[in-house]
Amino acid sequence: MNVRKNLRRQAGISTLSLRGVTLEEAVHLTRGAGFSVFELVPRIYGGPEGLGKFRWKEMARRLECFELVTVHTSGPKLEGGTPVDIASADPVHRRRSIDHYLACIDLALDIGARVITFHPAPVDKQAMSCQRRDAYLEFASKALSAVGDLDVRLGYEFFDADLAKHIGDPRFGLLFDIGHAAMLFEDDATAGILGLMDHALPVTVEFHLHGVEQSASGDKTDHLPFDRCNAIDYRRILRFIRGSGFDGPLVFEIGIFNLSQAVRNLRDCQKALEECAAIW
Repeated sequence: MNVRKNLRRQAGISTLSLRGVTLEEAVHLTRGAGFSVFELVPRIYGGPEGLGKFRWKEMARRLECFELVTVHTSGPKLEGGTPVDIASADPVHRRRSIDHYLACIDLALDIGARVITFHPAPVDKQAMSCQRRDAYLEFASKALSAVGDLDVRLGYEFFDADLAKHIGDPRFGLLFDIGHAAMLFEDDATAGILGLMDHALPVTVEFHLHGVEQSASGDKTDHLPFDRCNAIDYRRILRFIRGSGFDGPLVFEIGIFNLSQAVRNLRDCQKALEECAAIW
């Protein structure tokens, strides 16, 4: 079995790295670059509220060329610019936020996505109140009802594996962002990441990958190309993932703050893919 080929079948790129081009161009660029997974971040194209269902159903035909399509709700905002918060103490804000996420699920099902992930705050369980945990558990139940018996996996982007296990459904777990995990540790980030992964892997539905650079003063910058990554030993990380038998998507989120630099970001993601393939 060619494990390198298998890695390529799992590797994708987020449209956060391809801002500045149309959605149709993003699809063309991603496929032409050799990625098998396409991750759509709806908010950068107007979100489910901003574009009609006809457009999304038309996109489903374009996306059939990929092994896997995922949808990720990174940084969504409601009308008026208020951040989505499904655990808000304001019942109106909470209801609108839940409706937004449910609309993202509808969108994902329309385009044939088989992984749907949500980016709520906070990202670490130490900062999570009981009220927020209860809200996340409640929404997970709603999300599972929305996908019914379809072959779809869902997940929250944070590191609280215990919460995911408490949800009690193998279809709902975590999106593990390796770069964000590195930001949690002052020293030996790789060891810290591996410790988190050891606990989270049984409930992990997807990984995000990007470089993290640590300065001499200890400050870290994430979402960088791999050739600037000095805070993470991806050789150890990837071999751990490979050894676990994880077969879900590995999505690159490089250069997401470089607006209108899609071609450069795509090139950096390609280089990262080649480096990962050589390690795998």
